Amino acid sequence: MTAPRYHHDRPALSWVAGFLHQQRVVGYPDLISDGTITQATADRALRISNAIAADWTAIAELQPEPDWIHDVDRGGAHQRERIDTLTAMATRCRRTADSKPDDAELGAIADVADALLWWETQRPSARFLADMTIALRARAATDRAAFSPASLGAAA
Repeated sequence: MTAPRYHHDRPALSWVAGFLHQQRVVGYPDLISDGTITQATADRALRISNAIAADWTAIAELQPEPDWIHDVDRGGAHQRERIDTLTAMATRCRRTADSKPDDAELGAIADVADALLWWETQRPSARFLADMTIALRARAATDRAAFSPASLGAAA
């Protein structure tokens, strides 16, 4: 599968993950009160979308993975839950964007939602790549400090 548009735009991926979670936070109370979904269904969906948003925030900021991200009892989500949720989100976003082809923002959100789903199944994962970047930056900082003019003068 070809990489989708926006697949390397970490800030956009993070923003859309947060936006889609926020849409659920705002929309679910009405869906619960009109009987479309149950509170339990809403709680589960919010847990999963929050975990996705938190993970992408950390990836975008090149921060370590939150320690709770895979622990369902602490608000995390399993990969299968994430894939199923992102599939539903991407499908809904694409359907909405296709219904309003003149709305470039909806199209971009749908493209980023596709990229979120794509990343969820890629190896190496976005999380792995972020962790490698974090490690390489730390190593480079250590190397720079070891070879700074001050440290070289002190060794002489």
